[in-house]
Amino acid sequence: MDKCCELLFQMMKDLVKNAEDVVWLTDIETVFDRLVDIYQTCGGDMNILHKEFPDYPICDPANTETLIFDEVISIDPGDTVLCDWCNKDWTAIDISGGFMFESKATCPECAPSMEKKIAQYNETHLIKSRCPADMSFADWIRDVIR
Repeated sequence: MDKCCELLFQMMKDLVKNAEDVVWLTDIETVFDRLVDIYQTCGGDMNILHKEFPDYPICDPANTETLIFDEVISIDPGDTVLCDWCNKDWTAIDISGGFMFESKATCPECAPSMEKKIAQYNETHLIKSRCPADMSFADWIRDVIR
């Protein structure tokens, strides 16, 4: 077992031993479930997990149960555009500029200072796209998210 899998295995043992109740990560996934998923992704042997945690169906290599969603919903994000940093409402402002940093909308006013900070941390590669000069920040963001 490689070091990554060993650490994950130990984390699962500690969680099962010390947690007083189920620790939920999301509405449908526990911390234990996530650790099992990461363990499996790292190439961990599911037979070892099943032997250690026989009461947890997610650890059984024979378990092929998956979540099936019958319905896909679509939510219209609307027209409102807010900067993810300063929270200013840009919905009706016809000014170009700004960029997407990871998935964060960075408005034309925040862009200069954020760009300096991003450069200080050598994270310029995380600027995913920039607003074209011939388009307002709000229109550009609406195009990006749709």
